[in-house]
Amino acid sequence: MEQAKGKWDVKTIAIFIVLIVVAIIGLSVCSSGACDTGITDTEGHAIVAAKNAVRDQLKAPSTAKFSSVWASKNNDGTWVVKGYVDAQNSFGATIRSSFKVMLKYNGSSGFIVTSVIIN
Repeated sequence: MEQAKGKWDVKTIAIFIVLIVVAIIGLSVCSSGACDTGITDTEGHAIVAAKNAVRDQLKAPSTAKFSSVWASKNNDGTWVVKGYVDAQNSFGATIRSSFKVMLKYNGSSGFIVTSVIIN
């Protein structure tokens, strides 16, 4: 049987209603802050920020390979991230260095690096 132009069948209307309901639920969840994609005060984010700070200090940052990296949150809310980085120096030789990065979480701005020590 041929359907008349301009008429919507029940299936199309049902799909349309479901999409509207899903969109409304999604917007209400996101408006409550659950969809915030900003940086949060977590160990993983502290490690990423610390690795970036270490890379900024290296002669050849693209050669950096990190190992034994760990993070600890202090009672005052600051973070300490320690570990090792293997990276090339000015002569192209790969050198292993230990590092210690101190960070402070600053809400929507993310982490602020307060100290980078590479030995």
